[in-house]
Amino acid sequence: FSDMDFSNYNNLIKLLFKKLNNEYLYSIHEYVNSHTDSVYNLSPEEKKSLFSWFWTEWDNISKGKRRPNLRNLKLFKNRKGEIRKLSNLLEPNKYPEFLKDFEIDNSEYFEELNEYLCKEEKLFHDVLLPNIEEIAESVSINDVRGFYKKLLYYYDLDKQTTQEHLEELKSKKFILVKISNEVQLKLLSEVILVEPWYLKGINYEILNKCFEKFFKRYIPVPSALGVLYSNRDRGLYYQLQFSEFDKNNSIKKDIELTKSEMEEYLKFLANLGVEIDCKYNVIRWENEL
Repeated sequence: FSDMDFSNYNNLIKLLFKKLNNEYLYSIHEYVNSHTDSVYNLSPEEKKSLFSWFWTEWDNISKGKRRPNLRNLKLFKNRKGEIRKLSNLLEPNKYPEFLKDFEIDNSEYFEELNEYLCKEEKLFHDVLLPNIEEIAESVSINDVRGFYKKLLYYYDLDKQTTQEHLEELKSKKFILVKISNEVQLKLLSEVILVEPWYLKGINYEILNKCFEKFFKRYIPVPSALGVLYSNRDRGLYYQLQFSEFDKNNSIKKDIELTKSEMEEYLKFLANLGVEIDCKYNVIRWENEL
């Protein structure tokens, strides 16, 4: 396959399909898409030749038959070395760092491909949604705020997104939380959204341990919280139904906390404006009252 001269399309067709007619012409596209192991080892020049054959010569030999959808052609690699449809690849050096792995490999890129690569207005549906867990896992803790801002931006831009797609997103882990000095990804159903200033003067990681014990849920990392909370009434984050903290259900019985956990939790309740009746509620931690 890699030794063939793709500019000589008659030889290509005869070799692959033995006879020349419309039925087999269209099968070339399907053949390439189903033989990515063979396509993988083609040189960038050979891939360009094959693509150019599809692009410029199809009408000459197909006798009016519809050209295959070249956006679905699985011929080029992303920066991770994976063969992907053109519609799932991004133009190089145009998008945020967390999307770099989904750019077409620089060695295989040429300008004529731009028409078929993923457009910005389809990026949420075609790239972010299928790969959101992998992308979120790669985000640096210092870039979290920018990640969620861009996620909302691409969501608002993409008019293909339906409620079904949002339900799919709810089943994926893409909310970053920090527990015991370790960054983890959580589902939206595992997250509690609170106003950022409620965390003022509070040790975030210790408070998250309290929330884990009380609610089996977590607060997003502080650098993300401002973006998530400020956009809670619109777009992506509103439709995904983050739950706010329930002031009326803030004290739980039979939960054991360490002294430091109790201190941080009480500071949080004070910030929240919850009144604790000290006359009737005795708090016990470790062996102290």
